[in-house]
Amino acid sequence: MGKRAEAEDAYRKSVALDTGNTDSLFRIGIIAAAKGDKNEVRVINLTLLNIDKDAAAQFEEVTDCKAEC
Repeated sequence: MGKRAEAEDAYRKSVALDTGNTDSLFRIGIIAAAKGDKNEVRVINLTLLNIDKDAAAQFEEVTDCKAEC
């Protein structure tokens, strides 16, 4: 709690090491949604769609973001 920036940094480092890390991508997207960064949410959604359609579907549900968001 209260350490969103540190968490985001850790998730981004994780993705830098493994671009297919859907868990970290998902969490970066949740943080982006909380910040109101619709562009990043859209990018994360499209990235997840290319990696894991089930994870993308969950992400879309949580963020209310479809491929066009």
